[in-house]
Amino acid sequence: RDLLLLLSEHGLTSIPIIDADGAVVDMCCDLDVVFLASVSDWDQAFAPLLSPPAAPGQSGHVTRLVTCSPTDTVHRIASKFALTKCSRMVVIDNERRAKSILSLQDLFTFLLPPSLLTPASPVQQQSAASAAPPPGAGASGA
Repeated sequence: RDLLLLLSEHGLTSIPIIDADGAVVDMCCDLDVVFLASVSDWDQAFAPLLSPPAAPGQSGHVTRLVTCSPTDTVHRIASKFALTKCSRMVVIDNERRAKSILSLQDLFTFLLPPSLLTPASPVQQQSAASAAPPPGAGASGA
């Protein structure tokens, strides 16, 4: 419940889950909140997040956590987004402490020119529509 309040009060879309030593062990995002709204037992729904991670090769806690380093190249980060199909990853230091959360939108903003990222205003859309030839114009009948 505290997590839901944090996301809501601060306008966050995700928050890292850390262990007692401050190391990132998982991440909870706005889509998890949508899931939680559909369940009646919050404690049971949160149990996987609150259980300690299983040792490698053992079944148990499943994490969707994807991380990167502050020194990773843009190419490496883009590859991680593509391979994992995630929309956010936690930037961690050598002690696995969270430094930032990087979103797919952050990557788009870095890679694409601003004109491609900003939705066209209604005036721009009207101008584009009036500049377009009427349907059927320009079609050759010969």
